[in-house]
Amino acid sequence: MHDARPVTILSCLYRLFGKMVFKTIASSWRNVFPPAISGGLPGRGVKEIAYVQKRFIEDSLCRGQTCGGYSLDLIKAYNTFGRFAVARVMIQLGVPDVVVTSWIISLDRMVRYPTLNGSVSRGIFSTTGVPEGCSISVLAMLATSAFFYFGLQNSHIFPFAYADNWSWLTKQQRAHLVAFDDVKRLTNALRLQIDHAKSWHWGTTKEFRKFCADNLPVENGSVVIKTVVKDLGEVVHYNKSMSLGFVKEKIAESISRIGRVENLPCSLQKKALFIQTAVYPMAFYSADTVYIGQVHSTAVRRAITHALVGNWHNASPFIACVGIAKFLQDPFVFVLCHCARTVRRLSNVDQACAQSTVQFAVQYEGCRPYGPASTLRGYLNHVGWTLSDDGTLTGPELLHCNILRDSTKKIRNCIAMMWECHIITSMTRKGVGNFFVDLKLSRKVFFGTR
Repeated sequence: MHDARPVTILSCLYRLFGKMVFKTIASSWRNVFPPAISGGLPGRGVKEIAYVQKRFIEDSLCRGQTCGGYSLDLIKAYNTFGRFAVARVMIQLGVPDVVVTSWIISLDRMVRYPTLNGSVSRGIFSTTGVPEGCSISVLAMLATSAFFYFGLQNSHIFPFAYADNWSWLTKQQRAHLVAFDDVKRLTNALRLQIDHAKSWHWGTTKEFRKFCADNLPVENGSVVIKTVVKDLGEVVHYNKSMSLGFVKEKIAESISRIGRVENLPCSLQKKALFIQTAVYPMAFYSADTVYIGQVHSTAVRRAITHALVGNWHNASPFIACVGIAKFLQDPFVFVLCHCARTVRRLSNVDQACAQSTVQFAVQYEGCRPYGPASTLRGYLNHVGWTLSDDGTLTGPELLHCNILRDSTKKIRNCIAMMWECHIITSMTRKGVGNFFVDLKLSRKVFFGTR
């Protein structure tokens, strides 16, 4: 705002007005919209929706039940839906009529002047589409998602909506066919179009996938059926074959980034901060739902050791990642915190799903994780920590926290202390003997951290 000029005052005032309207309405919708609607509501993101869907698939695979669904992508949703139809939906959801009407009238008055080779043609008015950068447009997209959700939901269909990415799950083939017809009717009412080339059907069984291929007509093409996809940054498997896929490429790229950090002309603490903030989130983004083996954590840990202290064959990667920098976590600790943080956030949005995740993790006895809950159990088995039905995570020295109720800060600090105890008690390096290493003291004495 301090750089505003007279010509920008009106636009700045509109942005301020739009932000006020959005915060007021979104805070109200957050309390009444179901957890399956996201993409703009405070406290909800793609992680929660993806996690719930993967838990649904995991339960179906565990029980041997048939499960399938459809994930669709809308063609330029913000630019194509009809303003009048969306305005009626927004008013029906409680947005004041005066706000919606004023907003629609202002958009109807907007004129576009196409130019070609320096020549300006006549002005063109429009009755469809809204500007994507407008806060009220996000409310319009949320209203559209609600129209899709409530128009499709029944006892057999479980829809999900994240902005213009819509999907549903079902356990019945017939219900899947009815839902496909209903969603075409809903999109036609809003003047929306489905991009069938970027949309796909899926099923956990061969019979469900064959049913989709034989009974779902698609205009100008064939039915797209997939068994594993990358959707909204998440890798989703529709079977028990939990291959890493593009996650392995992300880890390889992260190791390459760590190698470049080694040559930066900055302090060790600054390098460690770069690794924590710029490498870990990319490498382990999907680690909360896709099990990443210890071989990858070891490779990242060794790369960090080389970047911080040099290529010494007798250097301990475990101590290097936990005992020499103030802001650096061990890669495995980051993964554990990531898993616990996701479950904790989910408990705020969908308490039942978060509770079922914990119960599944407690009861799971398999050796091959194939979903979020079994992945969490796999990580905990590696360090020997226990998880209770009420969400209490217990580690060495009776350290414990509750991943369903405690704050994320407390959970993170508790897991860090558990890991330090795990490193100290499992340390077998020559010269240590019966003495325990104080990792916090080593950081203060040798590297000047506070």
